[in-house]
Amino acid sequence: MEEKEGEGVERTLDPKPTFTLRPEKSRVNNVGLKPVITARKSSRKIGSMPKVTIVFGLLLCGLSAIVLLLKAEFKLGTWLIPSGVGLPLIVLGLLAALQPGARKHYMHAAVTLGLLGGLVALFQGISQLVKLASGTEVNALAAGMVWAMTILCFAFVGLCVQSFIAARKARQLSA
Repeated sequence: MEEKEGEGVERTLDPKPTFTLRPEKSRVNNVGLKPVITARKSSRKIGSMPKVTIVFGLLLCGLSAIVLLLKAEFKLGTWLIPSGVGLPLIVLGLLAALQPGARKHYMHAAVTLGLLGGLVALFQGISQLVKLASGTEVNALAAGMVWAMTILCFAFVGLCVQSFIAARKARQLSA
């Protein structure tokens, strides 16, 4: 059985309904449990946030690849920093897509990693701005990489927070 929602978004539902008991007062019986029949969502389709996580991980890895191809003179490993955040994001996105029961945990780990990556890049970018203001020469490519990583990480965190708020509201409305 298929159900269409909103603007062309299609969700597949498991044809077998489940029987659950909700802990709320029922008018039928005052026992405190209300029988509810619901349809389970099928785990065959990947949700949008695991896809977004994978895309942001690929973007961060792509940023590292671009910096490597431009062959700027960096300290060894500096160009690996964005991919050091991007690769775990890809893994967490894949795990969230493949294990829907633990999706919430993987996505919270991913947003935490994104926040840490954004904060590290932000502090590095601020230190480069301080060096620039004091008259010290700064590698423009390294500064661009740091600020691009900052923007990507914080954009990812913002999208995750929006998704978490929407999921909480949806849960409250369905309860």
